Amino acid sequence: MIPALVIPALMAAFSPSTWIASPTPQSQRGAEEGRAEPRAEPKVLIIGIDGVRPDALQAAETPAIDTLIANGCVAYDASTSAYTVSGPGWSTILCGVWPDKHRSVDNRFLITDYERYPSLFTLAKRAQPAIRTAYFGNWGPIGERILAKDPIDVRVSLQDTKNDAPQTEACVKALAKDEALDLAVFYVGNVDETGHAVGFHRAVPGYLSAIEAAEAIKLIVGATDGLGNRLLACDLWEGVWRSIDLSSFAEHGCATCRGSDFPWLEGRLGTQAAAICGRDAVQVSPPTTGVDLADVARRLATVAEVVSNPWMVRAEVEPGIRLSVFADGRALVAGTREEPRARAIV
Repeated sequence: MIPALVIPALMAAFSPSTWIASPTPQSQRGAEEGRAEPRAEPKVLIIGIDGVRPDALQAAETPAIDTLIANGCVAYDASTSAYTVSGPGWSTILCGVWPDKHRSVDNRFLITDYERYPSLFTLAKRAQPAIRTAYFGNWGPIGERILAKDPIDVRVSLQDTKNDAPQTEACVKALAKDEALDLAVFYVGNVDETGHAVGFHRAVPGYLSAIEAAEAIKLIVGATDGLGNRLLACDLWEGVWRSIDLSSFAEHGCATCRGSDFPWLEGRLGTQAAAICGRDAVQVSPPTTGVDLADVARRLATVAEVVSNPWMVRAEVEPGIRLSVFADGRALVAGTREEPRARAIV
């Protein structure tokens, strides 16, 4: 799954001398035309991320989008129509008129009027017939209904909103190799798909993860300069998100941040658990050998009655749950066959 933040990958595919955000001001053209260097041609790229709530976007860790906002403009209260449905919403965005004109009011597209109110692709071709256009998306109705009759030179219209990778790869390749493209629309569907599955709210980790997860696309296309070095922490009870800069840890010698040492992921730290065959018990083994049984006994005595000898300590830590800790560090949790529960007890 590669959802929303494809912007760094797409920006990396744009040569600054070829792709710019806005046309050159008229007052500067005379001076520039007298120079030996060719003037950059204005190009347009529209990136549409379906299902993104404004408050969720602001809560998510999205450095690429934040950069675009900081260097451009943003409106968090813009509306496409009274219908919070993809069909009429994307019809309004692409055609530039309200549903009373394009007549799309749901995702069935039973009655529409894209003939009289076509999309920006048709309007752009009417104004400049020689321009080259492209569409990349994975929600089928956009390409097959809204843009069905539009003159689009490069068309990648897919049907799987759970997977943004195919149209992302196609878009990146086209922008990198096809310098003649003048107008491109790129649609991302997985954020909306995730929102429908887990809920459209900034306190839902899965939803925010879908907005943020396309940071991985930067690794895929090699755009590592745009990678963030921050930890995003969520207090689900308070509904508060915090962004923590981790650069200082790397600077001061954190083994993981600076040396790419991952002892927990590689199993060198942490525990191994396995259900005991034929018994209602789970054995939890530590990565190191040997424990101080006297110290274990003292700590367990604060919550349960303890029985101990030089080789082991035993206590009933919960009703029906007996914990036995051995001198070599192994622990046996009797009364359950659930490894996660046994780990939690140990």
